Amino acid sequence: MYKSLLRLSFSRLKALANGIRSHPGLSRENTPLVWKDFFWSIFVTLACDYDCDYCVQKFGFSNGRGDIAKFQSASPDKLLELNRLEKVLEGQIPRAIITGGEPLLYKGPVHFLEGIRIFKQVCIVSNLSRDVEPVIELGLRRRDIKISFIGSYHSEFADFKTFVDKAKKLKDNGMLDYCDFVDLDYARSIRLLDSFERSGIRAYAYPFVGSKDGKVFPRRMRKSCDGKTIRTADCLMAAVLVAPDGRVFNCHAKLYKGRGQICSVDDFSEKFKFGYTRCEDYGLCHPCQGGLSRVKNIR
Repeated sequence: MYKSLLRLSFSRLKALANGIRSHPGLSRENTPLVWKDFFWSIFVTLACDYDCDYCVQKFGFSNGRGDIAKFQSASPDKLLELNRLEKVLEGQIPRAIITGGEPLLYKGPVHFLEGIRIFKQVCIVSNLSRDVEPVIELGLRRRDIKISFIGSYHSEFADFKTFVDKAKKLKDNGMLDYCDFVDLDYARSIRLLDSFERSGIRAYAYPFVGSKDGKVFPRRMRKSCDGKTIRTADCLMAAVLVAPDGRVFNCHAKLYKGRGQICSVDDFSEKFKFGYTRCEDYGLCHPCQGGLSRVKNIR
């Protein structure tokens, strides 16, 4: 039993460490941010073919996943306006996350991945419910950018063998970073870790993020996410979050509410600014962004 507990704890820590490596800049307090410190995430769609009870996005929407209809996905050509930042960024962005919803539901994932050129690596966070072959073929063709996957397993909706078969195919082609699943209870997590290990797939148990029984997780985010005491604060977010319609946010909470964008993909270089900004919604933060922010002057 103790060995299993240690193994699960190690898996949780590894999952958190993978997240930290995605945005290392905020580990250096009082150091001005530069482009390579920013976490980039492109939400090509918020639609998903699963409806998990523990989905972290349900925390952010006002009316559950019914809010998704408000977010119309832009065409790949619209999102490829990001390439106008090539001279501004000068190759400083090592990695971008392509996410959703389920990104492979997007109407033009291959066209977008074929055209994007401002990142050194793009990592697709996917439940692998859709055909991955077209993306594998593209990934093998492109030599100037690394395309990879994080496979997100959801046992309520996905057949384990089907999921693992696709994960193995990605691994065999050098396009699988790892797989993960939400750590909901001890017995289930140990069982899944054993199953992935027997299948030859590296997998991690990711700590639950969101709201359960009226409490916010992780605990450190409860004051900023309780939704009860709304205050003003100066906030520095090391995040560039591109919404499906091409608007750009620096805050997950604002993205899911659909308000408070800082610019869009076609005027990014003119309007995006570094530094602290005044936020009137401290208390309505999103729990997944704890490692991305610095906050001061809370009042």
